[in-house]
Amino acid sequence: EGENWRAETYFKVSAGGWQIAIAIRWYDETDTYLSTSTALTFDAPASGWWNLYDDAVAPAGAIQAQIEITVTATAASSVMR
Repeated sequence: EGENWRAETYFKVSAGGWQIAIAIRWYDETDTYLSTSTALTFDAPASGWWNLYDDAVAPAGAIQAQIEITVTATAASSVMR
Protein backbone atom coordinates (compact mmCIF):
# COMPACT_ATOMS: atom_id res chain seq x y z
CA GLU A 1 0.00 0.00 0.00
CA GLY A 2 1.56 3.24 -1.15
CA GLU A 3 4.81 1.48 -2.07
CA ASN A 4 6.48 1.67 -5.47
CA TRP A 5 6.43 -1.53 -7.53
CA ARG A 6 8.04 -2.44 -10.84
CA ALA A 7 6.65 -4.96 -13.33
CA GLU A 8 9.35 -6.02 -15.76
CA THR A 9 9.60 -8.38 -18.72
CA TYR A 10 12.21 -9.39 -21.28
CA PHE A 11 11.32 -10.74 -24.70
CA LYS A 12 12.93 -11.45 -28.05
CA VAL A 13 11.65 -10.16 -31.36
CA SER A 14 12.79 -12.48 -34.16
CA ALA A 15 11.22 -10.63 -37.08
CA GLY A 16 9.05 -7.62 -37.77
CA GLY A 17 7.91 -5.20 -35.08
CA TRP A 18 5.65 -5.29 -32.06
CA GLN A 19 3.79 -2.92 -29.80
CA ILE A 20 3.77 -4.05 -26.17
CA ALA A 21 1.73 -2.65 -23.28
CA ILE A 22 2.53 -3.51 -19.67
CA ALA A 23 0.39 -2.72 -16.62
CA ILE A 24 -0.11 -3.92 -13.05
CA ARG A 25 -3.42 -5.26 -11.69
CA TRP A 26 -3.90 -4.81 -7.94
CA TYR A 27 -5.76 -7.14 -5.53
CA ASP A 28 -6.56 -7.08 -1.82
CA GLU A 29 -6.15 -9.83 0.80
CA THR A 30 -9.38 -11.57 -0.32
CA ASP A 31 -8.22 -11.67 -3.98
CA THR A 32 -10.68 -8.90 -4.85
CA TYR A 33 -9.62 -6.79 -7.83
CA LEU A 34 -8.92 -3.16 -6.86
CA SER A 35 -7.58 -1.40 -9.96
CA THR A 36 -5.08 -1.50 -12.82
CA SER A 37 -2.16 0.89 -13.23
CA THR A 38 -2.05 2.98 -16.38
CA ALA A 39 -0.58 0.77 -19.11
CA LEU A 40 2.69 1.93 -20.60
CA THR A 41 3.03 1.15 -24.30
CA PHE A 42 6.38 0.53 -25.96
CA ASP A 43 7.38 -0.02 -29.57
CA ALA A 44 9.82 -2.83 -30.39
CA PRO A 45 10.40 -2.02 -34.06
CA ALA A 46 13.31 -4.35 -34.77
CA SER A 47 14.77 -7.78 -34.03
CA GLY A 48 16.62 -8.31 -30.76
CA TRP A 49 16.07 -8.57 -27.02
CA TRP A 50 13.88 -5.95 -25.36
CA ASN A 51 13.37 -5.05 -21.70
CA LEU A 52 10.14 -3.32 -20.70
CA TYR A 53 8.96 -2.14 -17.31
CA ASP A 54 6.19 -0.22 -15.61
CA ASP A 55 6.62 1.53 -12.27
CA ALA A 56 3.46 2.04 -10.22
CA VAL A 57 2.34 2.86 -6.69
CA ALA A 58 0.15 0.27 -4.98
CA PRO A 59 -3.31 1.59 -4.06
CA ALA A 60 -4.66 1.44 -0.53
CA GLY A 61 -5.48 -2.13 0.52
CA ALA A 62 -3.35 -3.81 -2.16
CA ILE A 63 -1.29 -6.76 -0.96
CA GLN A 64 -0.75 -8.60 -4.25
CA ALA A 65 -0.33 -7.79 -7.92
CA GLN A 66 -0.57 -9.37 -11.34
CA ILE A 67 1.36 -8.28 -14.43
CA GLU A 68 -0.75 -7.65 -17.54
CA ILE A 69 1.06 -7.73 -20.90
CA THR A 70 -0.63 -7.03 -24.23
CA VAL A 71 1.29 -7.64 -27.46
CA THR A 72 0.25 -6.48 -30.92
CA ALA A 73 2.10 -7.41 -34.12
CA THR A 74 2.75 -4.51 -36.49
CA ALA A 75 2.90 -6.84 -39.51
CA ALA A 76 1.73 -10.33 -40.45
CA SER A 77 5.40 -11.36 -40.71
CA SER A 78 6.23 -10.38 -37.10
CA VAL A 79 7.67 -13.17 -34.93
CA MET A 80 8.24 -13.11 -31.14
CA ARG A 81 9.95 -15.89 -29.16
